[in-house]
Amino acid sequence: MSTEATVLLTFLLVGHFLGDVTPLATTRMQKAKADGGPMWVIATHAAVHGILSGLAVALVAGFSL
Repeated sequence: MSTEATVLLTFLLVGHFLGDVTPLATTRMQKAKADGGPMWVIATHAAVHGILSGLAVALVAGFSL
């Protein structure tokens, strides 16, 4: 595995941790995941993960457009 792939995997794992175990995952989000709804709360949680994943990719690939 290349160094960039290893760094990306590490960043994605850290981002996933941050999205699930820190205050970025509110009590309401955790309860909605456990209960299966409301879906807009679960979608908000998914958006947090999407933003963190996008940031991880941007950090590894560079921010150039």
